[in-house]
Amino acid sequence: AHARQTFVMLKATPRSLVAQLDFRTSGGFLEGNGARARTSMRGTGPQSVITDFGVLQPHPASDELQLAALFDGTTVDQARAATGWPLKVAATVETIAPPTKVELETLRALHARTREAHRRPVRLPA
Repeated sequence: AHARQTFVMLKATPRSLVAQLDFRTSGGFLEGNGARARTSMRGTGPQSVITDFGVLQPHPASDELQLAALFDGTTVDQARAATGWPLKVAATVETIAPPTKVELETLRALHARTREAHRRPVRLPA
């Protein structure tokens, strides 16, 4: 509720991106339409939801998530099929280029180092 910015990453399916939540673990934008701004929550709420088709961001007036960017080779129809509500599309939708060879190598190296760090035994003081 008080985080300055929140970014969410998830695999998009109609089951993970639903029209109505059964419960909330964080305030998000509450009921939308400025509801969060009218509370004592100091944070800005979720600023981006990064999915396997692209990026959703809150609409400035309603706070409803809208399609703001698509990964290269993905369509608006594919994004809409992955959501459980009538997904709105921003006036301008950016196209996100695929990662470069250097970016992929860097991510793979970081992943390998992280995986190795988790395999090392933890030594507690005696």
